[in-house]
Amino acid sequence: YLEHGYDMGARHLKAEAYMNWGLDGFKYWMHSRLMWNPRLKVDAMMDEFLTGFFKESAAPMRQYFKIVEYYTVKPAMGRHELRPDDDPEIVNFRFRYPTQLLSFPPKATEDCLPHLEKAEKLARSFLVQERVRYFRKAFDVARMMTLRYHHAIQAQPMLQKAETLPQGMELLAKAMHKDLDVDQYYKWALRGDPYCVRYPERSMFGATTKARGFAARTLGDQAAVDLITWRM
Repeated sequence: YLEHGYDMGARHLKAEAYMNWGLDGFKYWMHSRLMWNPRLKVDAMMDEFLTGFFKESAAPMRQYFKIVEYYTVKPAMGRHELRPDDDPEIVNFRFRYPTQLLSFPPKATEDCLPHLEKAEKLARSFLVQERVRYFRKAFDVARMMTLRYHHAIQAQPMLQKAETLPQGMELLAKAMHKDLDVDQYYKWALRGDPYCVRYPERSMFGATTKARGFAARTLGDQAAVDLITWRM
């Protein structure tokens, strides 16, 4: 896009970048270089970044980024939160809306994790170890958020019927499990590091809140009070 814009006569660009180094750090590096020369080849730049930054862990990190790119670019369809009756639309890049997590299903996290673990094992120097761990921690936030979202989405229809309530409660319990508590993970694992990931917007957990509401409605008034305050 930058090269095409330059060829069409564009000489200025307005863009935004957020403190998201643990997921997007290499993009900032590539983008700043493309500002000087929009004809640089992205694949060659990616090779340079991976081998220079991750060194002995470059190969598995390359596979990790390939998987992330596959799921990010692959069209994922969903319904808009504010217009649920509209036809499904592409949700991959729906900024701030939780349906963007439809493009990164639980299988994506399963595919990514072995490559990150291999990269950690291959890292020999302290610097490379810390770099891999940094990206791994950021990935863990994405993994926790998408698992929480998908468990809650699957639970919602089950929680609205008494006959499927037990199965729905099981999925809701998974969504609310302490292992997926992103707030606590951010506080203790990332130690509030603003450069690894931006603080997760609470609106991203709307699916879990909605699922709890369905369960409370089906269970009755007293159970609703218990469920609203319930935390695994």
